[in-house]
Amino acid sequence: MNTGAISILSLNDGPFFTLIALGATGLANIPIKSLIAVLVPLLIGFIWGNLDKGFRDACKTAQPIVTFFMTISIGAKTDIKTILTAGASGIVLGLISAATAVIFFFVINLLLPKKERNAMGAAIGTTALNSAMTPAAVAEADPSMEGMVSMATAQCATASIITLFLCPFITAAFDKWMQKRQKGIYSPEGWAYDKVKAN
Repeated sequence: MNTGAISILSLNDGPFFTLIALGATGLANIPIKSLIAVLVPLLIGFIWGNLDKGFRDACKTAQPIVTFFMTISIGAKTDIKTILTAGASGIVLGLISAATAVIFFFVINLLLPKKERNAMGAAIGTTALNSAMTPAAVAEADPSMEGMVSMATAQCATASIITLFLCPFITAAFDKWMQKRQKGIYSPEGWAYDKVKAN
């Protein structure tokens, strides 16, 4: 289920919603072709992955390699001056993103049946590393925004690192809170109740 959700979450983590928001507000001139170009690879992967198990397994194996080379690309285009300038704002952006983990924890648990409620909703309060590629995608659609790419990329990358460290602790804290109060999966009806009793 988590793997299947990635294709949907990529709409948010990638440039698609950013392009729509900037185009709708008039802050950028985004051609319809750019929106379609963002969706087509996602749809191809979605269809191909569902039809071909071999392709799905190949992509699963290649994911860490793709992430490795993506981070090299981000780092190669970012100089130290940009990182220092974007550092403070990137940290603030990361802290705001991490704070949303609290909101997501409660919202998602409101939507789940009581015996299935868990702490994993808090893990959504992260800034995805591939969001650092979004500024370049936006500038490609609207060249007038090219001057903001370096700063925005550094901000997203910094926010990603901040949430990478903070969100596991936030999620673990909510999990312990649920265990202590025997809520959700740790309730007598939940699948993890035996784990609480054993402790």
